[in-house]
Amino acid sequence: MDTRAERIASTNFLDEEDPVSSDPPTVPPPPLPPILHGWAELGLLDPRRDGRLRIDGSTADVLAFASMPSGAEDPVEGLLEGVRTIAAGQAAMFAWVDRTIQAAFLLRRRIDDRAPKVQSMEEREADDRVAATPASAGRRLASEPPTANE
Repeated sequence: MDTRAERIASTNFLDEEDPVSSDPPTVPPPPLPPILHGWAELGLLDPRRDGRLRIDGSTADVLAFASMPSGAEDPVEGLLEGVRTIAAGQAAMFAWVDRTIQAAFLLRRRIDDRAPKVQSMEEREADDRVAATPASAGRRLASEPPTANE
């Protein structure tokens, strides 16, 4: 068995001034959870765990809260995620605006007779009936050459 002096000599104490102390060496605290990394380095208070605004925060804390999604683990990544979310929403909005403008231009061209108007179902059926009648069978198209009888 080791004697107390041998155990003390082999122990690496954090407090070098008192090697005979019977208290066990202090253990460093565990690392902070990921949600707290990076905030202090940027001069920001740690966010609240419930995701609510800190009323004791500085203007920078308030703007950081408004700029990033709730639960952001890192302030810079949170800011980038917030911008990406806004950009995706704007892209969808711009796509809708583009489609609406295209439709409005087409309708304006139809009103001005610069674009063909689409026939209704009844008009199409009426045109199909006229094309199928024998009276139209004897008619010559303008693109056909005249026959010997004409």
